[in-house]
Amino acid sequence: MSSIIPHDEYGLSADDYLKLADDDMSANAKIAYVLNRMKWASRKPVRQLVEETGIPTATLNRALSGERDMRMTQFMLLSYAVGSSPAEVIDLAWGMP
Repeated sequence: MSSIIPHDEYGLSADDYLKLADDDMSANAKIAYVLNRMKWASRKPVRQLVEETGIPTATLNRALSGERDMRMTQFMLLSYAVGSSPAEVIDLAWGMP
């Protein structure tokens, strides 16, 4: 029997918010984590995000994994593509929904 973890409209669960509260997590990692959850909640495949943002697939995958820092324009485009805003992503990354 599998348990279903409830997620909010951003795709974040209570466990996600606890993880984001970790002060050892870098700013880039927090933003990537939130964007990844929002991508999941939006149900948009990477291919669609690539088309909507113009960000190359490899760059997008590295940015969403936290492996690569995002440029500000990429962060803004991706925030809107997953149905959010840059300000909302930042607020969620620092636990202020």
